[in-house]
Amino acid sequence: MNLSRLTRSTLGFGTMLALAIGIGTSAFAGPSPQYWQMMEKIRAENAVRKVASADKAKPAAMACDKCKTTSVTEYRPSQAGGKVPARFDRVGTKHTCDACGGAVTSVRGKTTTDMKANCPTCAKAVPTCCTVNG
Repeated sequence: MNLSRLTRSTLGFGTMLALAIGIGTSAFAGPSPQYWQMMEKIRAENAVRKVASADKAKPAAMACDKCKTTSVTEYRPSQAGGKVPARFDRVGTKHTCDACGGAVTSVRGKTTTDMKANCPTCAKAVPTCCTVNG
């Protein structure tokens, strides 16, 4: 009787010990060092791509310092009973010149211009900053 009680407590202790070791080792498990090296390599490649794409996306400097280009936005009200929030959408661009008072507006693929061909600043700039890229 004494032996069976000892065996039961030893089995219980052994089971608990095995369970604790199993949980403990799984808590420290994680990705291998090769995984972290690969992640560092991918981060470095993405940083190089980001710098390269930022240089490409940079707009060209305007030849006329009085010209500026802004985006044209349109308000879209809430739809579907308020499930889709209201927002402002970019629908085009507007290029204005303070020297001649002209503007080139492009909205949804349609371009309109009232730019002056005889502007003293814009007409002399080569290539002209106010050319219509229709």
